Amino acid sequence: MERAILRHDPGLGSARGEERRGSIVCIGCAPLGLLRPLGRELLLVELPPDADGLAAAAARLDRLRAPDVRTACFTSAEPAADAVRLATEQEAELLVVADALPAGAPCDAVLLREPAPFEPRGPILAPFGGGRDEWPSPERTASRSGCSASRRRPSAVTRAAPSPRPRSHCSGSRASPPSR
Repeated sequence: MERAILRHDPGLGSARGEERRGSIVCIGCAPLGLLRPLGRELLLVELPPDADGLAAAAARLDRLRAPDVRTACFTSAEPAADAVRLATEQEAELLVVADALPAGAPCDAVLLREPAPFEPRGPILAPFGGGRDEWPSPERTASRSGCSASRRRPSAVTRAAPSPRPRSHCSGSRASPPSR
């Protein structure tokens, strides 16, 4: 083994290269932009509670189907139990759910919440010192927040006056100089 390591034997890397990575099972969500770069097989699943929602869920999933994305849609009275069963059967490495984390998942489980769109409801603080080179920071913050130019009120942060008494990083009244 040591000689193979020293010779950089290509046979050593093949065992690790052939190792199969588990799939990612997504229940009730389709975070393709987030998960596709991982290079794993994705299984998108919809679990409507009754047959009335089955056709609409299947149509949503059909638009997302791709060579690296499989889809499944079936009715479920117990979505948490079915999520765990599906992750076990698929030997999933990651289970991504949109509603609630199921107990007893055989792999890592993630609760994915889509963020609500930002709605400006109050002031936004973008600290800056007021220097010419610092103005882009509050301007960028204001423009990204959707704040109109007429509602912006810049205010610079002033520096505190230096303390008359020097401060030491050591506890006590003063630090003694290092002895030689």
